[in-house]
Amino acid sequence: MKKFERKRNTSKIKEKVRTSKNALSLKKRNKEMPVIVGRVEVSAKRGDYAFLVVKDAENERPYIAKRDFNGAMHGDLVEAALISNNKGAGEVSVTKIIERGVSKVVGIYFYNDYGGFVEPDDIRFPREIFIDIKELPNEVMNLDKVVVAIDFADSDKYKAKTGRDRKVLKGKIIEVLGAYDDRGVDILSIIRAHNLYEEFPKAVLTEANTVAVEPSVDDIKKRSDFRNDLIFTIDGDDSKDFDDAVAVEILDNGNYKLSVHIADVSHYVRALSKLDKEAFKRGTSVYFVDRVLPMLPEVLSNNICSLNEGVDRLVLSCIMEIDNNGGVVGYEIVEGVIRSSARTTYSLVSKILDNELEIRNEKLEIKDKYERLLPTLKIMQHLAEILNKKRMARGNIDFDVPECNIILDDNGRAIDIQKKPRLVAHKIIEEFMLAANETVAKFLGKIEAPGVFRVHDAPPADKYDAFKDFLKALAVEFELSDKPKSKEFQELLEIVKGNQRELAVTKTALRAMAKADYQAEDKGHFGLASDNYCHFTSPIRRYPDLVVHRVVKEFLNYGSEALRVRFMEFCVKASSNSSERERLAEKAEREVNDLKKAEFMSDKIGQSFEGIISGVTERGIFVELENTVEGMIKLENLPGDNYEFIERQLLIKNKANSFRIGDLLEIVVSGVARNKIEFELSK
Repeated sequence: MKKFERKRNTSKIKEKVRTSKNALSLKKRNKEMPVIVGRVEVSAKRGDYAFLVVKDAENERPYIAKRDFNGAMHGDLVEAALISNNKGAGEVSVTKIIERGVSKVVGIYFYNDYGGFVEPDDIRFPREIFIDIKELPNEVMNLDKVVVAIDFADSDKYKAKTGRDRKVLKGKIIEVLGAYDDRGVDILSIIRAHNLYEEFPKAVLTEANTVAVEPSVDDIKKRSDFRNDLIFTIDGDDSKDFDDAVAVEILDNGNYKLSVHIADVSHYVRALSKLDKEAFKRGTSVYFVDRVLPMLPEVLSNNICSLNEGVDRLVLSCIMEIDNNGGVVGYEIVEGVIRSSARTTYSLVSKILDNELEIRNEKLEIKDKYERLLPTLKIMQHLAEILNKKRMARGNIDFDVPECNIILDDNGRAIDIQKKPRLVAHKIIEEFMLAANETVAKFLGKIEAPGVFRVHDAPPADKYDAFKDFLKALAVEFELSDKPKSKEFQELLEIVKGNQRELAVTKTALRAMAKADYQAEDKGHFGLASDNYCHFTSPIRRYPDLVVHRVVKEFLNYGSEALRVRFMEFCVKASSNSSERERLAEKAEREVNDLKKAEFMSDKIGQSFEGIISGVTERGIFVELENTVEGMIKLENLPGDNYEFIERQLLIKNKANSFRIGDLLEIVVSGVARNKIEFELSK
C-alpha cells in the first residue's frame, strides 16, 4: 500500500449555505404535510450528498443535498421537510437534529501550524476534527490511527484557525491504535469504526470459566446416547469450533437415515445469563482474514461446546429418514450425547472421494484413521446428490458466486488472492445442513411455535421489472413471468452458465433479490424455494440458532402450552437485533476484504489484466478480475465523451463506444488508494 498522503482542500470554500427557510416556509404553506423523520445516510462513495432513510419505508429515500445537511451528519436521526419533488422520492432539507447517530470516529491524527486534527477514514464524516493539544494522550504521534470522541456541545460554538476561520467539529482522542501502517492497525480501525466487540467483559469470562468442561453423568443419562455411532465432523482446515457432526446409514427398507448432531450450546448458555446477554449483543461471530471476533468466549466456542474428536459432547440432534427421491418421510429431534470419531476437513474428504485409492498410499496413521470412513463417505456423497436433485427440482436458486481466500504474510500484508474451491465435501455438508434447517422449521410450524426464522421474500416489483428489462436489452432468450418464480430464476442461471454473460446475469439477478433477514414468523425462503426455513445448525456462531434450540428444547421437555406467549416477544427482538448485527458484520468483513484486495494490487500499478464489467453507473464502470478483485474505470477515463447512462440496461455509451455489464475488457491498474482500486483501459 502506498504511503499515506494527507490531502486537504485549502481553497476558499463558499460558505453560502441554503438555510432551511425554504423547507420551513413550504411546511407553513402545507400544514397537512407531516414532518419526515429518518436517519441520514451519507453517500459512502462521495460524501457530498445523502438520503433520508425512513423507518418502514426504506425503499422511498428522499435526497438531501450537502447544502441542506444543516449540521447533520451520517447516522443522525433528524426531522426534515420536503423542498422538491424532482428527485425520485423527493428532496428534503434537515430542519432539526433529534439524535446524533455517531459519537466516535476512527481516523489519522496529524498536526500543522493551526493545531492538531483527525481526518476520519470514512468519507461520510467531515474532513477535519479539531483536537486540543492540551488534551492529547502522551503516546500519540503524528500519523497515528486513533479513535476520537466528538464533543458536539463544544463543536457548535468552536471556531478553529484552520487556514480559513470557520466552525469545525471538536473532539478528544480516546484510544491510540498505533501507526497507520503498523501490522493489523488497518483491520483494527475497521473493528473500531463499526463498534464491533473484541474483548469479553470480565464478568462474562468469569461465568464462562465456571462451566464444567465435561458433561456430568446426570446430563448424559436423560439423553439419547449416540457415542457408539460412526459420527464425525467435516470443516475447514483452519476451523477451531465444530458445531455440527454427521452420521448416515442405509436402512433395511432402502431409505437413508441422516443424523445431524448440533452442539447443544443452549445447555451451557442459559437465557438471561451474562453469557446470553453478551451473545445477544454480538449476534454473530465476525470473520476477518487475520482474526475472528467470536460470539462466545473461546473456552466455550473452541472447547466445551465444540464437537471435538474423541470426547463426549452434548448435542441437539435432528434425525431424518429420507427416501430415494430426497423426501424426508420421517424425523425426530432429540437431546443427545456423541463422541466424534474423527475431525475431518473439506479438502481431505474431497481428496478421498475423488480418488478413493489414494488414501491407501498415504502414511500408515492416516490410512488407519480415515480408511474406515470411506464406505460412509460414499453413502453421504450419494445422499447429497439425491437431496440436491430434489432441491433443484422444486426451484432452488444456486447463485454460484465465487468467494476468495486472501493470503497474508507474516507482517499481515496481502500477498495472494485465490478463489475458494467448491469441493464435493462442501456440497455434502451444505445439503445435510439445509435438510436439518428445513426439517426443524417444519417442526416449529407443526407445533405452532414462535422462533427466529430465516426469511427471504420474492424480489420487489420495481427491481424485478428492471431485471426483466435488463434481460431484454442483453438479448437473453428467456422470458420471466409477470410474478417472480424461484424455478424460473434457476432455469435462467442454468441457461447462461459457462456463457460470457453468466457473471452479468448472476450479479444483476442477485441485485434484484430481496435481502434475507430474520423474522419471528416463518414466511418461507424464495431463494431456496422452501416454505419453511430457519437456522439451526450453527449455535456457536449465530444467535438465531441458539434461540431456535431453546424453543425446540422447551417443547421437548415441557410441551407446547404457553410456548408462544413465553417466546414470541423475545423472538421478535432477537430477530430484529440478529438481522442488524448480521448486516453490520457483513459490512465490516467486506470492508476488510476490499482493503486487503487493494493492498494486494498496490504494487501492480501499470500491469495489465483481463476482466469482466461487473457494474455500470453514471460515474463509470466496475471491472472484476479472475481473482475477484474489482476496480473502477472512471467516466472521464473512458475514450471520448458525452456518455449516456441507461440504468435499466446497465449500459453506458456514446456515439463510438458502449460498455455493458458482462463485457470482457483488457485493463491496466492505474491507482490504489486505501480500499479503492482504479483501472484504465489498455491502449
